[in-house]
Amino acid sequence: MRAKPIPMEEQYKLVLECRQSGLSDYHWCLEHDIKPGTFYNWVKRLRKAGTYTIPAPAGRDTYTAMPRQDIVKVELVEESVKIPRHGYPAGSDTEHIDGFPHSMELHIGSSSILVANDIDPVLLAQTIQMLKEAPPC
Repeated sequence: MRAKPIPMEEQYKLVLECRQSGLSDYHWCLEHDIKPGTFYNWVKRLRKAGTYTIPAPAGRDTYTAMPRQDIVKVELVEESVKIPRHGYPAGSDTEHIDGFPHSMELHIGSSSILVANDIDPVLLAQTIQMLKEAPPC
């Protein structure tokens, strides 16, 4: 079944939106669920009509790809034995658990996170947000 034809004025608005987005035509089309071939047909028809001014596409050098986010399966396991960490002086052996030097321990719900000084702050923020939104075990 064919989609309804989009009026030329609407095509022009979409072409302008694409060209002003800073994305390449291809990436903009992917994000807006428009086939790139359809998009380029619109551009061709609009130019042929001669009543529309079509801006140049964003160059590859102006497009900055979104960083690819790796998906990692994380199993949250409730600790069966809680180790008290209160009252230990800084620099004691409690800062090294299983050979992992950490500078902070966070408790969110029933989960604990050991955090090193060199952790990526974005990763830490995303992990905390995920744990806050996770349903209780």
